[in-house]
Amino acid sequence: MSVLDPLVRAWHLVRRPLTHRRLPYVLLNRLRPSRRGLIVDGSTRLVVEGPMRSGNTFTVAAIRSANADLRIARHLHAPAHILQAVHLGVPTIVLLRDPAEACTSHVIRRPALALADSLRDWIDYYRTLRPVRDQVVVAPFEVVIEDVGAVVDELNRRFGTSFHRYENTPENDAQVLRTVERMNRAEEPTGAVNEQRVARPSDERDERKAGLRRELEVPPNAELLAAARTVYADWMAVGVRPAGDVDQTPEDSPSNA
Repeated sequence: MSVLDPLVRAWHLVRRPLTHRRLPYVLLNRLRPSRRGLIVDGSTRLVVEGPMRSGNTFTVAAIRSANADLRIARHLHAPAHILQAVHLGVPTIVLLRDPAEACTSHVIRRPALALADSLRDWIDYYRTLRPVRDQVVVAPFEVVIEDVGAVVDELNRRFGTSFHRYENTPENDAQVLRTVERMNRAEEPTGAVNEQRVARPSDERDERKAGLRRELEVPPNAELLAAARTVYADWMAVGVRPAGDVDQTPEDSPSNA
């Protein structure tokens, strides 16, 4: 643990309420030069947002690979950012990942935080956005990884846009992952890929997540995870499904075949 970790965690907890308040959050972030290219404004054509480790970077890179020079607001990980996008009427994707997976990965990227911190953030994120849920496209992590095109199709249907469809072929996905690694290198002082932070699968992270999953079984994490799973199920009910995935009637289901 870094000697700065307690200060980092304290700052995170202090600023958390701000991330839920639309106008103060937007105004303060527009004063930060590093955020001006990320936050939604009148020139934004699409917003892609979700808690950290929910497929943000892959989704942005995939959609941009099929839509060159598309102005996408992204990577602020604050519900206030989505509230502003809805206020402005900008087409918006809200990413959704299983809270156990998202939160264990989050604390690996942000080691100053406890699992309970991440779980509370995750719950508050989606509860804050619940009143505007029908004004965004909800994109589950598994759909993004397998069929970004289905998400784009739903965007075009819902908002009357004409974004080009991304196809999840092995070649396209490999190119997107190379882009993801370039984005990671640009953030790192050494210019090397950081396996704790890069937004793609990592064997090194998987080893650490195994230990963190055991921590999810003890209080207060277990209770928070149960609450998060209730929120997750509620949002999954309206999530985009892969193209061709249709509900089966009881007569058509495999168990009755």
